[in-house]
Amino acid sequence: MAALERSPPPGTSSAMRNAFGTVLSALILVLIGVLAFSIRLFSVIKYESVIHEFDPYFNYRVTHFLSKNGIYEFWNWFDDRTWYPLGRVIGGTVYPGLTLTAGTIWILNSLNIPLSVEIVCVFSALTFSAFAPWATYLLTKSQATNVRICLMMSSPDLHRSLKRTSPQSSGSPGLMLFPRDGGCVLYDPIEGNIQTSLGDFPGCRFLANSGNWLLVLDSGSSLYIIDVFSKETIPLPSLESIESVDCIVKRVGDREFIREESGAIYKDLSADVVRGLLWVSESGKEYVVLWLFDLPGHSYMSFCKNGDTHYTDIPLVFDDYAFHKFDGLSDMVLCGTRLYVSTSRRFVRIFDLSGPQGFFKDITGQTPFPMLSHHDYAYDSSIAVTISSGEVLLVESDPSSRTWFRLYKKDPDVEDPDHACHTVTEVHSLGGEALLLDLGFTVPANKALGIKPDSIYFTRHFRPCHCSPRDLDICVYNLATQSLHRYHNLNKMDLMDARWFLPGN
Repeated sequence: MAALERSPPPGTSSAMRNAFGTVLSALILVLIGVLAFSIRLFSVIKYESVIHEFDPYFNYRVTHFLSKNGIYEFWNWFDDRTWYPLGRVIGGTVYPGLTLTAGTIWILNSLNIPLSVEIVCVFSALTFSAFAPWATYLLTKSQATNVRICLMMSSPDLHRSLKRTSPQSSGSPGLMLFPRDGGCVLYDPIEGNIQTSLGDFPGCRFLANSGNWLLVLDSGSSLYIIDVFSKETIPLPSLESIESVDCIVKRVGDREFIREESGAIYKDLSADVVRGLLWVSESGKEYVVLWLFDLPGHSYMSFCKNGDTHYTDIPLVFDDYAFHKFDGLSDMVLCGTRLYVSTSRRFVRIFDLSGPQGFFKDITGQTPFPMLSHHDYAYDSSIAVTISSGEVLLVESDPSSRTWFRLYKKDPDVEDPDHACHTVTEVHSLGGEALLLDLGFTVPANKALGIKPDSIYFTRHFRPCHCSPRDLDICVYNLATQSLHRYHNLNKMDLMDARWFLPGN
């Protein structure tokens, strides 16, 4: 007699399917939470544009104020550094849940749990981002059959709210603005608003920028570089710390200097005419700083690197007649540890500054090349360097109306550049790159960051030895369409200076 087959108990297969579905749902929810956490973490790392309520630095300041001054002072706090220059009543306009939660967690410090306000603020937003999709899942699961709730969640207002609390690409490189009354603010050119204040710098001049870093000359004529986001500061040698057998620099008061060299004495040297360049590596551990007194006929520029205790001079004038084409300075670009110098006769010299302290190497080569167009002295001109190839470009623009820019590269068919009237040929593309003329070099186009290909980002023309800069003219020129876009809404701001920049390096 054949054995009877035993059938599974009723509902077993259904229970297994339900168990598998539960495990799969839990796994998917965990992955969604990790993804949400990572997305919010990315905005912290890359300093993307976020609204104030979820901006880590904003929350750091707000929570620090709350924990230090108490809830009553918090509700009545008017912060003049937010929405600069308008200010903002913080206690009555922010979403207080995140701040109050961060302030509560701050109490854990009394239990010897090593938390800081900054860590709490940053990771609270990230943790909430992970919990948000789980809460949404539970809500939609419980209300899946409720038509009214489903219609409400699909409304445009909810979508706008969700979009507002998500990190957005800025759509453009950022603008650092320097109001005449002091300080530094970060401006979003696409949104047309000030994102955040980057700090107050009373009595300071901003000489150059590299990524998040600024080269600053303070009211006491001391140089330093500062990361405007983390506030990390690196002091630099004093301006008179120049080791040279030919010259001595002496300080006369806080802002005046004299320089003695080869029997000559320069007494008209002031901190007001100091110009500089800056490069900082992505790690922030390596840097090159270059500066000079920007006066006609001045014969030296000075530089230092990380680890240097003094500056090293680079001569700009030569006694030997054979080197007179290398005399003077008309423009300069610092790209990594390489310095590109355009002389008075537009010959381009290239220096390698990566050697030990006190040394540099001229790597121009045997055949230096002048960058001369048909109308070099009729228009504003600058040199720029392409990151991809290291090629030097000549950039021209009309100083009267600033409605166009032209690009030129070395003409390979010029046989005798020393006696040629023009030595360059015009180009109509940057090869898909973009030129940040403030920095003097190109960067790869990046749609996510809003860096448009074949575009020139410009703020003002300010070559060395011109004594005074042109007026600010913040604009973007597209080489492909030959169109110019200006930011007229900035005209109402009393700006001392502005600089295009990219967060990081």
